[in-house]
Amino acid sequence: MIRWEIRRVIRHDVEYLANKVTCNKCGKSAEIKEGDASDIQFKLEEFPTIELGFGYGSKWDMERWSFNLCEECLETFVESFAHKPDGYGEDYY
Repeated sequence: MIRWEIRRVIRHDVEYLANKVTCNKCGKSAEIKEGDASDIQFKLEEFPTIELGFGYGSKWDMERWSFNLCEECLETFVESFAHKPDGYGEDYY
């Protein structure tokens, strides 16, 4: 879960700034301070956003979910899989 605050309003456009990111599973969180954009992006990458969409007829018919997991909870989650995702444990670069 990412908490956003309104940074400034310019005419009809609103700029939002993430100020805190929290793991939806364990509750671990990190404050995000204004600064270098790459520092902010790095902090957000420590809590990847998972997005799911469910189709017609599923248990969660037409729902869309979005949540964040810290790296530890994500690793525990993936390690519980009988079949690991493609690319897991491989260096993409």
